Amino acid sequence: MRSTHRRLLVFLSLTLAVVMALSAAESAFALGAPKINAPKSFQAKFTLQVGGNPPEHGMMFYSHGRIREEIDSADGASKTVTIIDPMNKTIYEVMNEKKGFRIRPWDPRSALIYEALRRAGKRRFVQTQNIAGQQCDNFEIEPKDPAIKPFFVFVNKTTRFPVRLTTQDPDPSKEIHIEWKDLSPGYQAAILFSPPIGYAELK
Repeated sequence: MRSTHRRLLVFLSLTLAVVMALSAAESAFALGAPKINAPKSFQAKFTLQVGGNPPEHGMMFYSHGRIREEIDSADGASKTVTIIDPMNKTIYEVMNEKKGFRIRPWDPRSALIYEALRRAGKRRFVQTQNIAGQQCDNFEIEPKDPAIKPFFVFVNKTTRFPVRLTTQDPDPSKEIHIEWKDLSPGYQAAILFSPPIGYAELK
């Protein structure tokens, strides 16, 4: 009886030691793994492509989660301006020619860069790889919002600037591909992230 009890204690001690060793190894790996550490505010040229649609080009302004996209028209004569406020789940389509704006239905996939850079949610370092001639760290992002499937963001290994963001979807027409270049970190004026004063909501 005592022998059986002693063997059980030895087994439990060994099991506990293995669990603690694995936990310590996992913690050490997590501490040593790269972090995203991207700028909290920046502006950059960007390209957006959804599915097989032609890529769209323009400027993106980003500040602590808020996003402003200025997409050049095909003829270069005008810009499509979209302001995305993930905290309030609001998307403004600014129409300068009408001195107004429309509020579009909320689409959580419109703010993927916000999901990638925010502290909430899970992110896993995948590997370092060459993207557009840059050494980048690839991270898998698992948002807290169940409406958003896991996706990948690539940040420059040295500057930590975002370089590329890609989603995967069973329906290829819904896949999103974003690339940034000529990124300039720093303060972005608050006026960029709300409709201009005097603009009225268009119904």
